Amino acid sequence: MNKTTWGRKETVIWPRHMPIYTYAVALGVAFATFAAVCARIHLATPLQRYCLSAYERSSGFGTLLKSHRSTYRLLFVGGPRSTPRPAMNDDVELGKTQNGDGHFLPLMRSPYSKMRPKHTR
Repeated sequence: MNKTTWGRKETVIWPRHMPIYTYAVALGVAFATFAAVCARIHLATPLQRYCLSAYERSSGFGTLLKSHRSTYRLLFVGGPRSTPRPAMNDDVELGKTQNGDGHFLPLMRSPYSKMRPKHTR
């Protein structure tokens, strides 16, 4: 005698063979991290954006290669009668300044800079 099956054949397999929820969470975390990094870069000051590439190079190569010697340039501000000092966030703003070797920096001296030339009597 033939066996008779009643009802429908179930096609849903639980739990699923592929971890789709895990993939969705990993993709969501990656997207949220990317959005947070973009927001942080957008909210950074012009001097922080200028130094970001040197910071990333030195931290990335320093992690992988212990003997790596990275070269970078530090931005200084000064006046005709004052000692140069490292630039701070309030000293620069977005603009163009030609460097001594002909390259252009994406920064210019802020008119509200705290650096005042020293007057001699």
